[in-house]
Amino acid sequence: MVYLRALLVGALLGAHAAAGASLPVSDSAPLRASYADGAAGAKVVLAADRDSPRRRATAAAEAQAAAAAQLPPMRLAPIYPTTTTSAVLDVPTKVPGPAVNVVPQARPWQSEGGPVAYPAPTGTAESPTPASAHTFKAQQTGPAGWQLVSKSGGKAAYKLNTGPPGLILKSNNPSYGPGEVRADLVKIMKWAYDDGNLTPDEMDETTAAIMSAAQRYYPDVPTRAMCRIIMADIKAESDFNPRQRSPGRLDSGDALGLMQISLGTDELPLWQQHARVSNNTWSWAFPAAGGDNGILYDWPTGKQMRLGTLQEEDLFRPWLNIHLASWIQSNLARTSSNDPYYWDGILAATKSGNKAATDAALVGTGLSRTPLTGLGSWVAGPASSGPGGYDQVADEISGQYFDAILEGVSVLYGKRMGTDWLDSWTLTAGLVDYR
Repeated sequence: MVYLRALLVGALLGAHAAAGASLPVSDSAPLRASYADGAAGAKVVLAADRDSPRRRATAAAEAQAAAAAQLPPMRLAPIYPTTTTSAVLDVPTKVPGPAVNVVPQARPWQSEGGPVAYPAPTGTAESPTPASAHTFKAQQTGPAGWQLVSKSGGKAAYKLNTGPPGLILKSNNPSYGPGEVRADLVKIMKWAYDDGNLTPDEMDETTAAIMSAAQRYYPDVPTRAMCRIIMADIKAESDFNPRQRSPGRLDSGDALGLMQISLGTDELPLWQQHARVSNNTWSWAFPAAGGDNGILYDWPTGKQMRLGTLQEEDLFRPWLNIHLASWIQSNLARTSSNDPYYWDGILAATKSGNKAATDAALVGTGLSRTPLTGLGSWVAGPASSGPGGYDQVADEISGQYFDAILEGVSVLYGKRMGTDWLDSWTLTAGLVDYR
């Protein structure tokens, strides 16, 4: 399954793509596309060109037929225990909502002929996972193994027994560590009938990647909330199948891995040529290094990630796939859905120390700088690229995408969550780990 994303890296698909040119890959060369003013090779494919009611209706009918013929029912539980009154929502303000079951719907944004991931559920409810199963103590003897390194000032740090030796996973929710992340991962996969889609080694890698990406790219969001959003996004995108390769529509190209990295929008070259992996930096803290997460290790080598050597097949690795997608989503959110083509200008304005120029560069489209905008821009394309933003009336895909994510999040919180929850945290304007 692949979402009908507009051109996320719109500038890369302008005249450069129209000419069939390939983009060079290096650790330092700027990623640029040659543009002809007013040329037909525009940065954005309009929604009408990407999709149509007829196309969606055909895909939905095919999906429903495939679901009825082949697929098992989906678990409803352990979704919302109706007696729960103390669910922690990780929001700055109280979010009301009744405890209700969510009925999954078919996904019309998948490619033609592909089976829907699940039909409407007919299974019976199961008992919710006991709270004791989510404690660090109960989970520290799990397959991965980890130790609590430090815990103070509302933060905690953990060291894994597997993976890169120097990797330290951090959390701004001291009671939510690798054990809780893994327990949540097991819970949502079991609920979705996705048990077994990840091998034991991939479970270790995915657990670490989710927690690492949440704290590295979203330090201003509660770690528990961000980890759960990433998990639910993975569920919506690939059903936790790291080997998922989905055919795209029109020029979007195939999409790969857990978070469905699009080949047609050159997301891997964007990462290779502009991600900073030598340390964790925030543009708004220039010239001081921002985050305290250090270098970005690569999971199989235990060394700093070598961007220039990455190939298409590396996108099937959970560690790389989750980091790449989360980096793009975070920066889309922090720039108010500004096209990556303009990110260099934002960074330059920040480095100049000119606050007025920086503020002007970060206005974007005026969308809220929240996880909601990052997710919406991921599926519908940057709003600054044209009329394809997720907040447009004509956009029908983003709402379904949000519903799919919120369904998974609601499973983990045991309470119905809405888009206002995804819009609860205003992220600091700027760019994370961008060079």
